[in-house]
Amino acid sequence: MGIFDDKVYESLDWISQAIEPIESPINTILTSIPDEFEIDYTTFLKLKNSHDNSLRKETIIKSLIDSERTLTWDEMNIIRDCFTVQVSENTVIDMESKTIKGNIKFLKIKNLLDDTVLRKILGTNGIKDLASDIKYNNVDISKINEILDILGKCDHIKSKSTRKKVCCLLSRLEKIMSNNEWNIKDTELANKVGLWILNYINHGNLAALGNLAKLKVMTHKGLPIYSIEEIK
Repeated sequence: MGIFDDKVYESLDWISQAIEPIESPINTILTSIPDEFEIDYTTFLKLKNSHDNSLRKETIIKSLIDSERTLTWDEMNIIRDCFTVQVSENTVIDMESKTIKGNIKFLKIKNLLDDTVLRKILGTNGIKDLASDIKYNNVDISKINEILDILGKCDHIKSKSTRKKVCCLLSRLEKIMSNNEWNIKDTELANKVGLWILNYINHGNLAALGNLAKLKVMTHKGLPIYSIEEIK
């Protein structure tokens, strides 16, 4: 394999190569959560909202996730929509006897996130980190110009305004991801794009710049991109 080959894509079976599904650790997390989880009185006390004694899907999901990865707000919303809380008729939560008469179940209604859902979060975490952490007052304009040149189609590449250049960069990156112009098929790889840009602009990390340039070269093949061999 060459340095611009995608090892993950090459390892896919022919059906997956034809379908080109978007890969995401969120699907792995979703799969790890039980299809059905019954909430007894002890669990109810542990998970209920302290203000109104209600049960929130987010709280239940967090209690069931066996992962060190913290879900972002967008990711939690996506997983939350895959579940429903089912309460049997005439269910009563008896605080005196410390029992639940009836049953409360947390049920999975979707086992896999499809591409239409995952496409909406491609690169969003990386872009948010880039937008919030870029140091406007200590930016090397030449570094921004290099990034703009790699991204292409940036109207303000000749502008002398740092803020305009950064806004153009963010806008262009958002468009690349929202339209998936680069045909990235892994949400974690898509998030790395914004982080590579951030590390190069803020810290002059040449490996980050190399990875971005390498990814851009791979887009010229016209194939879906699941992974790259990163420069460390």
